[in-house]
Amino acid sequence: MVVLWGVDLKKSVVTIINLLGQVVIERQLPNTSGSVSLDISNLEKGVYVVKVASSQQTLTEILVKQ
Repeated sequence: MVVLWGVDLKKSVVTIINLLGQVVIERQLPNTSGSVSLDISNLEKGVYVVKVASSQQTLTEILVKQ
């Protein structure tokens, strides 16, 4: 499970990309400014890029699933 918080998530899209550049998850987030949980149990162990994009900003982080 991944929990996103600390950014304004209103009208945002979260994209999780593997190191081959393939989009493995893409979700429109609910209209909230709190936290949102994403189920990543179906992802293989590895390193991913998590991008949260809204009309005002884009946040990019690295996710390591062990």
